Amino acid sequence: MKFKKKNIITLVMVASVICLGIFGVYQYNQKTFYYRYLNGQYDRAFYQLVDNMENMQVGLSKLQVAEEEDMDILTLTDIHRRAFTAIEALGQLPVPSATVENTSKLLNQIGDYSYSLERKRARGIEFSSEDRKNLTKLQGMTGDISTELHKLYGELVSGTVKYSDLKSRAGTRLDYISDKLVGRKFGAIEKNMSDMPTLIYDGPFSSALEKTRPKGVTGSVTDLAGAKKKAVGFLGIKNADSVSQYSYVGGPIQGLGLEVKKGDSDYFLNVSKIGGHVIWMIDNRNVNNINISVKQAAGYADNFLKGNGYEGMVPTYSMKYDDTAVINYAYSKDGIIYYPDLIKVKVALDDGSVVGFDAMNYYMSHTQRTIGKPKLTQGQAEERVSLNLNIEQVRLAVIPLTGGKEVLTYEFMGNYGGNTYYVYINAQTGNEDQVLQIIETDEGKLTM
Repeated sequence: MKFKKKNIITLVMVASVICLGIFGVYQYNQKTFYYRYLNGQYDRAFYQLVDNMENMQVGLSKLQVAEEEDMDILTLTDIHRRAFTAIEALGQLPVPSATVENTSKLLNQIGDYSYSLERKRARGIEFSSEDRKNLTKLQGMTGDISTELHKLYGELVSGTVKYSDLKSRAGTRLDYISDKLVGRKFGAIEKNMSDMPTLIYDGPFSSALEKTRPKGVTGSVTDLAGAKKKAVGFLGIKNADSVSQYSYVGGPIQGLGLEVKKGDSDYFLNVSKIGGHVIWMIDNRNVNNINISVKQAAGYADNFLKGNGYEGMVPTYSMKYDDTAVINYAYSKDGIIYYPDLIKVKVALDDGSVVGFDAMNYYMSHTQRTIGKPKLTQGQAEERVSLNLNIEQVRLAVIPLTGGKEVLTYEFMGNYGGNTYYVYINAQTGNEDQVLQIIETDEGKLTM
């Protein structure tokens, strides 16, 4: 009997070891699969970045010798498209945004500058001498970046550099990441941006806009102690584990970069020196479950904004990203919605906590405005809208135009062919200033 019992125990132990071994192999295979899948995705994004950068460089060189208006327009259209495709590819790489800030800025400027020149040529206006100089300089910069990217791509293919070198710490402090090899490689590319031309043109990424004074940043100078107090209060934390400064923030809104730790959450915030306003915030905690809907998340975002003193903010669009939802808000007063005063709130769908906040646009634009009365009545504005649009809603809206301008418009929301459109008619001139199509996706709504 004892012998039988001993055999049974032995068999159970052997079976357990075998099961654990099978489970271990399964876990290893799964890990290997996801590792290869992620690296495949990164390879694809990197290839797209290199390919589009090279083609932009070729397009910019063509503009130096092309004379026909049609050829210029076709080339500029291709450059414009490739610039924003490259931005999308850059965003998919496991490289912190701070590491490639100048590269992203350059791509945005190339895309918008080419669009500005495209419109110029479409009106029959020749390139100016300044345009030619800018195009030559941008061509040289894209060529230099393409060369550096080719070198980095070769090292990635050979295995000298691995995406995991950066990815393993991608969710932690940026200063921990800065010494990683891929980060250094992109850092070398960033240094080539120091001689970036100042592009003065009618576009949303114009360098001239960087010199615009932030209209919503008001109040007295805030010291480090005051910034820490503001950060903790903004997060609604009573007893933080630690609050420390990790950087100084430059740019149009200068401030202090703070890190607040509380339990599993590690918050990073930018608090402005003037007024102690929280410009952005991000919580690096992992969100792995979905327990609430995007609609419920909007309710949490509403309460968060009101709790921090943001009145008159109305939700406009929302998008679902993995296990989080991002809700866009615009300021509204006296029946007019102000789209330049934009705030984005990111909500975790596991417990409704706010894990991201971006009010850069709000603080750059928000101010007491003097809005004149519309010269056109709603009826007169409606006459300028296509008869094809089945109008469902009308309201007054202030929208941003290229170059930082703002105009009062009538916003007509309607349906055509099963699609939703927003048409903006200038309330003073009657011009059709903007037309947006709403694209419904599984994640939410997109505008195009």
